[in-house]
Amino acid sequence: MDPLEKYIKDHKAELDVYDTPPLLWTKIEHSLPQRDDDRRILYLITRIAAVLVLVLVAGFGVGYFLGNKHNANIKDTAMATELKQTEDYYKIQVSSRLQKMDAIPIDKTQLMTELSELETTYEDLRNQLSVIPDSNKEFVISKMIQNYQKRIMLLEIILNKSANQNKIYQNEESIKI
Repeated sequence: MDPLEKYIKDHKAELDVYDTPPLLWTKIEHSLPQRDDDRRILYLITRIAAVLVLVLVAGFGVGYFLGNKHNANIKDTAMATELKQTEDYYKIQVSSRLQKMDAIPIDKTQLMTELSELETTYEDLRNQLSVIPDSNKEFVISKMIQNYQKRIMLLEIILNKSANQNKIYQNEESIKI
């Protein structure tokens, strides 16, 4: 046992002689810094407000990110729809000219080789479209359209030459008659 404890036990009767005045603890309590319940409540409200602000900021950030992604998807979808319509138009144009070419009795081997090369180039451009940045997509699409226009122009040149030769042939026939 500690000597201080021993002394207190031995002299307990001598130490208990004094009584404290009844209002002493009230005076001491008033002189101590009070716990401020208002401060605790304010601290709690501040923490809750901070958490709400973080949740709102995170929500807006996620919404902004998803919104931009959604807008990009809409833009890509609109571009894809427009490209599909343009492709369909040019396919019809090329197809109709090829049907006219079937009626012309010429060797079409070289023509078909040229058209095949243009088709291969077109497919390469189409494959690039899915991997290039959005900023370059319009350029590639314009090259795809130019590719179709070259095919149509090539077919038109041959059709026009053939039509001109038919006119010359018919004129020669009419002169012989």
